[in-house]
Amino acid sequence: MQTHTDVLDPSAMERLRRIGGDRLVGKMLASFDAFATEKVAGIQSAVSAEDWAQAGKEAHALKSSAGNVGAMELQRLSFDVECAGREGDSETIPALVVELTAAFEAAQAALAQIEHDGGNA
Repeated sequence: MQTHTDVLDPSAMERLRRIGGDRLVGKMLASFDAFATEKVAGIQSAVSAEDWAQAGKEAHALKSSAGNVGAMELQRLSFDVECAGREGDSETIPALVVELTAAFEAAQAALAQIEHDGGNA
C-alpha cells in the first residue's frame, strides 16, 4: 500500500504551511480536489472525442495545480499529455491518460489522508 509520501513531495505541504499555515494547506487541498477532478474529467472527455489538442490544454491547466500540492507524477504525466496534445499524438495520449488517471487517484487518496491527519504531510 502506498503512503502519501510515496505519491506526494512532502516539501510542497511544508512550503504551503510556511506561506499560509494550516489554513492555506486546507484551502489548497480543497481547491486542488475540485479543480483537478474537473480537469481530469475534461481530459478524459477530450480523449473520448479524439480532441487531442483539447486534452493537451486541459492537461496544461492541471500541471501547475498538481505541482502546487506536490503530486509530482501527476504533474509529469500532465506535461506529457500536454506535449502529446500539441503534437496531435493520437497513439500516445490514450495510454498516457490511463496513467494520468491512476496518478490523479493516488494523489487524491494521499491528499485525503493528509487532510484526515490534520494537514500533516
